[in-house]
Amino acid sequence: MIVGTGVDLVDVARLQAAVERWGDRFLGRVYLERELAYCSNRRDRFARLAARFAAKEAVRKALGDWWKDDLRWRSVEIVSDGTGRPEVRLSGEAAAAAARAGVEEVFLTISHEVSHAVAHVLMEGAGARGRCRLSGLAALPGFPRVACAGEMRAIDARLIRDMGVPGALLMENAGAAVARAARELLLVEERGRAAIVCGKGNNGGDGFVAARHLAEAGIEATVFLLGKAEDTRGDAKKNLGLLRPLGVRITEIKSSRGVRSAQDAWRGCGVLVDAVLGTGTSGELKGMVRSAVEAMNASGVQVVSADIPSGVDADTGRILGTAVRASRTVALGYLKRGLVLLPGAEYAGEVSLAGLGVPLEEAGGADIDLGLVTGGFVKGLLPGRPAGGHKGTFGHVLVLAGSRGLTGAAALASTAALRSGSGLVTLGIAQGLNAIMEEKLTEVMTLPLAETEGQSLAVGAELQIREFAARCDSIALGPGLSRHPETMALVKKLIGDPPCPMAVDADALTVLAGLKDVLRPRGGPAVVLTPHPGEMARMMDCGVSDVESDRIATAREAAARSGSVVVLKGARTVVADPEGGMALNPTGSEAMATGGTGDVLTGMVASLLGRGMDGYDAARAAVFAHGLAGERAAALRRADSVTASDVIELIPSVMRELRVGIGCG
Repeated sequence: MIVGTGVDLVDVARLQAAVERWGDRFLGRVYLERELAYCSNRRDRFARLAARFAAKEAVRKALGDWWKDDLRWRSVEIVSDGTGRPEVRLSGEAAAAAARAGVEEVFLTISHEVSHAVAHVLMEGAGARGRCRLSGLAALPGFPRVACAGEMRAIDARLIRDMGVPGALLMENAGAAVARAARELLLVEERGRAAIVCGKGNNGGDGFVAARHLAEAGIEATVFLLGKAEDTRGDAKKNLGLLRPLGVRITEIKSSRGVRSAQDAWRGCGVLVDAVLGTGTSGELKGMVRSAVEAMNASGVQVVSADIPSGVDADTGRILGTAVRASRTVALGYLKRGLVLLPGAEYAGEVSLAGLGVPLEEAGGADIDLGLVTGGFVKGLLPGRPAGGHKGTFGHVLVLAGSRGLTGAAALASTAALRSGSGLVTLGIAQGLNAIMEEKLTEVMTLPLAETEGQSLAVGAELQIREFAARCDSIALGPGLSRHPETMALVKKLIGDPPCPMAVDADALTVLAGLKDVLRPRGGPAVVLTPHPGEMARMMDCGVSDVESDRIATAREAAARSGSVVVLKGARTVVADPEGGMALNPTGSEAMATGGTGDVLTGMVASLLGRGMDGYDAARAAVFAHGLAGERAAALRRADSVTASDVIELIPSVMRELRVGIGCG
């Protein structure tokens, strides 16, 4: 797919004036030595320099939001291949920006005349797997477990107490992983000093180990300890004692005033390591610790956080007054909830997962029931499309949706099901609206059904629906149905005894207020409920604030009480299986906060159900692909102008990329 395009025109005379005024200062800032050498001995030198400047500017435009203000011009080089054709070579920050944007190939055309030069850049690739705030979570391999602080404490205790794993080994492996991440950033920054900011506890101990590994690699490392060395304990104290023989300077910071002095030293470093607070922190940051966090953020230096950025609640993602804004976070052992949930995820930067070289699964990790949906995981879930297949092979979805004034919801859900790979889609619609929908939807068949006086589905349509559903593979129920009493009576009958697997959304969820009854006996066709927080609050007979205060627990309880898979929509959608499985989805964008995107998701879930996937897998795959399509739409348009139809248009390319594994971990 096209990731970005850029065009730029440069006036040759103006560029020549800049060179004559600023000389080497200008040339050295913009061009590499090879570029200058190529242009220097040519009669049209300034026109060629202008062409290369235009090409660099076109690259900037093509990268769009991925190009940061401090990105260097010299990280974009314009060269000629063996035939004389121009090529773009990206390095350093520009290469990193292109990788974040999902760029796989760059095409460049340039031309120049006496008066002006013009360049056009086109970038192709899989596209961004996520906005920067997603921190690369969608690209992690497999279905990584996501732990809370209590689970990690219990695992550590079992490893040390019951399995004989030395705590020093856990600290050693953790610190070594943090040091590797710091070295990677130092290579990019081309500045060789590292400052490791440490607390007095085990997280600080990880920092001491990281400092030792950096020093042993020949990197000048300085430890800034928030407190006194004599106050450290256990393995942390031992690792602190190993630093002085290596020449690692240790500066004790004993007050907020001391933080201000340390900040001056931090500005000249290539990387800061944040090893101040770990997963056990839950109170607001105060005093010297708060000052240190604020100083790290103000330093302008890239930060690597050990396990979780200091100031982020590991269980909720809540910001404890302030928090480190990391460039990268190394999650130790397992991901922490606070790295995935917002707003904590926005502070974590790029997240990498480091194993600790010990049997975490045997120590209780296998009991963690919350996982993260990733691209590689979804690739393994999606059904294939055999070459010998036909339209019946890929599922027939019956969409029961729409009423007077709400036909758009029916159209969106139906089209989304088709775009998600269904072979056949039929829209069951109030008979008075059938002619309109036949005109609007070309590829979707229609089924006129008995209607109420408000042109919504009547309870008398039940028999016809069941007879038709016997030929279908799944149902999408709810978008735009209205809350007419007769329609709600029909919905209650269908949910209570579903004729085939079913995705339920919007108005259809109204009948589930209070979840007073189990929806269906276990073992029947899968039912997937897709409420937003307001609908979930009605289902659970509580307030929206109660839902949002613990989305994971709320979704878990709703799935258990309803006997259905529950998709709690919102930033970081939660998917809960009645059998106990839980998943967090990292994809999505604020651009999707617009009418109709929920209807699109309903059609996508129903499509995957109709292709034979079970409810939990269909829900996890659909929410990931839906969010990814929304991200792509936001990248192609302004976030405040994305529509549900824009999301639908990008479903096919997203599904293809996931199916073949482009960019998946």
